[in-house]
Amino acid sequence: MLALKRAGKTITVTLPCGNKVTIGAYVRAWKRLLSNDDDSQTFNGWGLFPMTADEILLDIRQGVHDRINRHLPWFKFINQ
Repeated sequence: MLALKRAGKTITVTLPCGNKVTIGAYVRAWKRLLSNDDDSQTFNGWGLFPMTADEILLDIRQGVHDRINRHLPWFKFINQ
């Protein structure tokens, strides 16, 4: 899951591997993953081991959905 933190005027994103990056670097990386045509290329820095662009994008999508669902009033009752 991604954690957004505001430190002064800089917003940072904490990646699953523990690295913190600025929101600008996060968006640039996301765009690079979306434009990647090589299905076999792996990327370091997202998780604890190299992952393909599709695996990283799937992980991002699941994190976004999880973050949205946690704000729904019924979420806490389903996940007890």
